[in-house]
Amino acid sequence: MSLPKIPLAGVIGSPIAHSKSPQLHRHWLETYGIAGHYVPLDVASDDLEEVLRTLPKMGFVGVNLTIPHKEAVMEIADLITDRATLIGAANTLIFRADGKIHADNTDGYGFIENLKAGAPDWDPKAGPAAVLGAGARRGQLSPRCWMLACLRSACQTAPASGQSSCSAISAAGSKSSIGCKRAI
Repeated sequence: MSLPKIPLAGVIGSPIAHSKSPQLHRHWLETYGIAGHYVPLDVASDDLEEVLRTLPKMGFVGVNLTIPHKEAVMEIADLITDRATLIGAANTLIFRADGKIHADNTDGYGFIENLKAGAPDWDPKAGPAAVLGAGARRGQLSPRCWMLACLRSACQTAPASGQSSCSAISAAGSKSSIGCKRAI
């Protein structure tokens, strides 16, 4: 008799012990009665590709990524969504049944949904907005601004270079496969 495998997922970073993701995912797995485990994995940059290629053989169905791996995984993944390409980083990997690693980025979506829920009366046409936080890096902020442009909003960001605006990102973003070597 063969028993079903319990799916595994996790978060990969270095360091990773500080992550609250395992507690959050455990809560939702238990709340909805979903069989599975979500574990933190401290993986050095030099070991990233080997670990990612091994995890599916161990029963992992996917992982989330944090520092310092979000950009490096773009060279490892077999399939990359347009939004991960636009942001230039992936925070979510799915290990597909055909053996391919599918990379995505949910940061922009999460940012937009949080903005809509937390500031429903905010009017992007009222003027520039500043985004403060430890997680957003200059290279990832402009595509988030492009995500706002997708909602037909007008906005600006003020990255360290001071050279980015939604209009430029929107124009470039209209060609959704720009720079996407392996887009799906």
